[in-house]
Amino acid sequence: MQPPRFTKLESRGKRAGTGFTLIELLVVIAIIAILAAVLLPVFARARENARKAKCQSNLKQIAMGVLLYTQDHDETLPILYPEPYSYARVWAAWVKPYIAGKAGTTDAHDVFKCPNVRGYQSDTAYIAYGIARYSIAGDPPYTASDSMRRPACLAEIPEPARTIMVAEANYQHANDPPLHYRGWYYVTRGYVAGRHNLDGPDERKDGWANVAFVDGHVKLYPAKLLNEWPYPDYYSNEPWNFRKEDRPDVYPF
Repeated sequence: MQPPRFTKLESRGKRAGTGFTLIELLVVIAIIAILAAVLLPVFARARENARKAKCQSNLKQIAMGVLLYTQDHDETLPILYPEPYSYARVWAAWVKPYIAGKAGTTDAHDVFKCPNVRGYQSDTAYIAYGIARYSIAGDPPYTASDSMRRPACLAEIPEPARTIMVAEANYQHANDPPLHYRGWYYVTRGYVAGRHNLDGPDERKDGWANVAFVDGHVKLYPAKLLNEWPYPDYYSNEPWNFRKEDRPDVYPF
């Protein structure tokens, strides 16, 4: 039995019905491009929000660890570092054992790492979160001399809900580029790192930073606001807090 034969027109019609035309392919590509343009920013925002939430969770654990530390030390906050000076003995080393379920583990140090920080060094001084120098952790070595500062006690802080205790920190050398992904173990005005929602090259003024207050709550603020907020004088006993009389034009509460 002979196989069926198709005319040239019928064969051409058969082939056309089994594939895609050029116009159809272009339409599909255009739809994919539109979906990618719409969804990629959404995915990027979702990833940034996840990192932001992780950073806030880290700070809450650290703040609770600091408060638990004070219960064992007559309500005295941890010292910036003891004498003799050692990066391996900064305040974070004293707080790690109080971070629930993670004492003595690698996870305890991971709590001090922000997801948006790159290039961590092995040195424990380069953590993502710094404690407030002078006003909270003092400035060792401290003695009876007026030039030294001891750590603060909780009873000395009249407004714990407005007093900065720990914040995202960044130490920047004069020859470093504007955007520098290295953390630091203490924070003062000018050392706050805005690693979230960056809209420029400098994380000290173009991003937002998470801050933990003495009462334990954590909130996100513009880094530029924090780095320009009046910081207590070195020789004063005042905490670094948000007071309306300091900046009534940008009071954040």
